[in-house]
Amino acid sequence: MSSPPSPSDRDAPEEGEEPEATVLASDTRNLECDATLAASSGPPEGSRAPQELPRGALVGRYVVLARLGAGAMGVVYAAYDPELDRKIAIKLLHPQRGDGARASEGQHRLLREAQAMAKLAHPNVITVHDVGVHDGRVYVAMEFVEGTTLAEWLDRPHHWREALHVLVLAGRGLAAAHAKGLVHRDFKPDNVMVGTDGRVRVMDFGLARPSGSMEPTVAVSEASPIGPNTNALGSALTRVGAIVGTPAYMAPEQWHGGEVGPAADQFAWAVSLWEALYGQRPFSADNLAALAFAVSQGRIQTPPARRKVPGWLQRILRRALSPDPQQRYPSMDAVLAQVARGKARARTRKGAALVAGLMLAGSGVHAAKRYERARRVAACQAEGTSIASIWNDETRQAVREGLHATHLPYAQQTAERTLPWLDRYAETWSRARTQACLATHVDETWDRDTLERSMWCLDSRRFAFATLVTELTEPDEATAQQAVMSAAGMSPISPCLDAALLSHHPDPPDDPAAVHAVQRRISKAWIQELSGEYTEALDTVRDALARSEALGYVPLIAHARMREGELLDDIGEYNDARRALEDAYFRSMSAGALGTAADAASALLYTTGSGQARYREAYTWGRHAEVALTLLGAGEDTLRHAALLENRASVLGEEGKLKQAISLELRSLRIQEKILGPDHPSVGRALTNLATHDRALGEYGAARELSERAVRILRDSLGPRHPDVARAMLTLAAIRRAQGDLEDAKAIYSRAIRTLESALDPGNPQIAQALNNLAIVHRNAGEFERAVELYERALAILEDSSGPRHPHVAQVLNNLARAHAALGHTQEAEALYRRALAIWEEALGPEHGALAWSLRGLAELALTKGRPAQALPLARRALRLRQSTDSAPASLADIQFILAQALWEAPAGAGRDHDQARSLAEQARRAFMNTPGREQDLEAVERWLAAHPPTP
Repeated sequence: MSSPPSPSDRDAPEEGEEPEATVLASDTRNLECDATLAASSGPPEGSRAPQELPRGALVGRYVVLARLGAGAMGVVYAAYDPELDRKIAIKLLHPQRGDGARASEGQHRLLREAQAMAKLAHPNVITVHDVGVHDGRVYVAMEFVEGTTLAEWLDRPHHWREALHVLVLAGRGLAAAHAKGLVHRDFKPDNVMVGTDGRVRVMDFGLARPSGSMEPTVAVSEASPIGPNTNALGSALTRVGAIVGTPAYMAPEQWHGGEVGPAADQFAWAVSLWEALYGQRPFSADNLAALAFAVSQGRIQTPPARRKVPGWLQRILRRALSPDPQQRYPSMDAVLAQVARGKARARTRKGAALVAGLMLAGSGVHAAKRYERARRVAACQAEGTSIASIWNDETRQAVREGLHATHLPYAQQTAERTLPWLDRYAETWSRARTQACLATHVDETWDRDTLERSMWCLDSRRFAFATLVTELTEPDEATAQQAVMSAAGMSPISPCLDAALLSHHPDPPDDPAAVHAVQRRISKAWIQELSGEYTEALDTVRDALARSEALGYVPLIAHARMREGELLDDIGEYNDARRALEDAYFRSMSAGALGTAADAASALLYTTGSGQARYREAYTWGRHAEVALTLLGAGEDTLRHAALLENRASVLGEEGKLKQAISLELRSLRIQEKILGPDHPSVGRALTNLATHDRALGEYGAARELSERAVRILRDSLGPRHPDVARAMLTLAAIRRAQGDLEDAKAIYSRAIRTLESALDPGNPQIAQALNNLAIVHRNAGEFERAVELYERALAILEDSSGPRHPHVAQVLNNLARAHAALGHTQEAEALYRRALAIWEEALGPEHGALAWSLRGLAELALTKGRPAQALPLARRALRLRQSTDSAPASLADIQFILAQALWEAPAGAGRDHDQARSLAEQARRAFMNTPGREQDLEAVERWLAAHPPTP
């Protein structure tokens, strides 16, 4: 969904000041036994014996407690971290290995291990805390685990289901590594820890390489026998020496120097599971050459008959042990999914057997039919349980820990609000998958074509769900910030069960994997957008668009175009944004992609309304969004609905309908706080919007409180340099200016502008709007030349980005005119006022409230020139237009005072009315009395009243 954008207050000037521009907010994841990893009892040959570290020695900030053991690469110590008050394990590299080059290689290997493991934040991977150098020796500080290695765990008898459970958990750790582009390359039971807490962790990524590495790993020939008396599967085959990898677990491609990718880890995992199930490894050999030959030929020895392992599991292992990597499963996730399906089918067969037993008690055709129906129902229920390979107790805990690990101020709250959404989504998907199967194979109300469309719809949801779960197990800050929004805003499941709607969907794509790859690119662009990286996000989404167009799959093209349109709006390219969003809307509606259609229409409401001031068209797009949401079955308490409310409020605020805007903003804010929590960045943006409207109504105290809370939330969650923080600061600066604290306002404006300039393109209209607002403060402070300079900079940016006839250009023209008038440049001022008036009248119509500011300026100039009769109709029209909008009392007072002067000074018979003049001046006086920061205006009115007593 689109993140709700903040409205603009650029047409909401108060207290008679210039129309102020508001910059838009952007649219609305123990190494205790590590000593057993190698059989050597000391440092490698050719190295210096390491000097043992005594208890109490310091390695970095860590205090050594005890030596745990030594491996081929280094020594492992238990240690204490005094800063975080926790026990850790430290792996300290041997002091040197051979000559300088070889020593450097050893250091690089350990650093590689630390870097590889540090990229993973997953419950089934050992956590790396720190890496450094001590006395010329590299060390890695890691999680301390009470437990045993899987190799030691397997020394005790276990049921095959227990062994499978442990290896599945280890497989999830490998899958997490593969998702990060890492390959372990030395997976084996010695490199898996089974903790006393029940958690299983993969460790020792010292041989890890980026996926796709072509580095040769071993060269084996007949000239390199181990020896005639060596045990075939003994320590000689498991010792790590010059060979990079452990031969007994190595895939054929590792033996032959081929490409070593995730498939090699899958092979090693399958060897380990075979060993756990049968008590022996799948390949038998007397030496390395014989082992290499057996592995390369796929000569799996017959498993012992005494071990009862299901046939379906053995079939999975045989495929995973294929000599050809292409014949194995496409990924570790695919292996685990197949295991989950096998277990589900086993449960189904057990149920069917029970049904069959019951059937024997009956007889005839009816019993057989009941059995067949029960078998089909059980099979459909098993289809629904396949989601368990993605969402289960382990992955749920991984998401919780991943979010907590970000240390964001609202991380715990985010986790507690995200997990229920994921729970519900998995449960809903499971029911839907079962229901689709039943409709086809049991009730027979669906045909095969409907089932295929439903399956593709459900598979797409499942892929998106799996991707989100993976991202949330090791999230960056941007992903964590949007965790609740991502989980709550996932595409609904119900359209996948709507046969009528499915009939309008395009055929499922020929290449689902390619579609999923593009979807990942679009998701990446969204995260970049949320991080304020608009240029990078636009490049990413345009790459995704090109790929989607090459595939020709319409819903995907529409999704990419929608994201492109939102990004174009972010950078102020409103015309291009509108065209992209319109294309996205019509494509998605034609393809039945209602979620994308709703998002595109909601974004069009904002772009055409706030960006282009085309209000009637904007409200039409709002209606389109409502229709799409209704067809989608989205309720009025969803984030999509909140975004629509906020976008509509933005447009109402632009039109000066502030009370209506506030009502919608409050409804949107309540939905977001309920779903996202009170400290979420989206809540901060909504508070900024609300503060903007309160300020425009003159509610400065309430506005300041809301704005300061918004700045605090956004700064804590996004960091001080994010554009959304700058936008919230601009609103706070406007409030401080309205309250009369000009120096504070200047400082806040200046900081916000520096942030925007560092984050956005120099020609972005948001920078122009901020410059305009800063210029207002300088004008109020009497620094008219500086104000003119800033206005002219803003004007140049807006004319270039939005065109010379845009309403935002009129705002700056109007303000520039007032600065020139204060300098006595009446001719320049009048020309600028009239140009602004013409633009506003053409773009917004003759009855729009924005025209009041140019009319007021022209009336003031006429008074300056001694032409009250000319000023009178201008001031009357200005007051009428401002009264037609929701305006702060002080914003009316300024025009009332100008009209009062015109009425008093007008010639007799040409509009003079002293009584009305004093009445208007009294109204202005009362408004200025109740408005902080308007003391000078109050004094001016009181002086005038004293000089113009009532007529006797």
